[in-house]
Amino acid sequence: MEAPAASLSKSAIPEGEDHPFTSVEHPLTVVLSPACDLDQQYNFRDDQPERVPFALSHVILLDLHFESGLRANPAIITKIFERIKNNQDERYHRLPSAGIASSDDSLPELFMDFKRAFSLPIDSIYLALQLELIERRAIVPAVYVHDLIHRFYSFLSRVGVPD
Repeated sequence: MEAPAASLSKSAIPEGEDHPFTSVEHPLTVVLSPACDLDQQYNFRDDQPERVPFALSHVILLDLHFESGLRANPAIITKIFERIKNNQDERYHRLPSAGIASSDDSLPELFMDFKRAFSLPIDSIYLALQLELIERRAIVPAVYVHDLIHRFYSFLSRVGVPD
């Protein structure tokens, strides 16, 4: 089943022009947009869809990587990986393996690269949820969320200097 592009208007793509799209898969991601903003946006849309006071246009997401995927990067040598594994590298964050509540499933330890953050239009996410194209696998416990968000925004606010 092909999902319609909810966030594009007819006028956004001029007629007669070829616009190739590349599909990018994101098997596991973590939502970095504040949950309180997402909840307020979602609830307000249901109550008064004609007057959304602050329209969140996009949701910030980060891909989750298995250790093997991260170590496949030739720039990550053993010394750097040890720093990443101990959450001592400002660019990366590690989530330990954990069970999923109310399930026999568990997730292995997962890694994030803050340089690879991306965003998707919020309407596209609502549509994908509605069509069951995406699903929530787990919730990051609050004790980890605060550290994760703090580290992510600290990385974003750093002063970038050439290598």
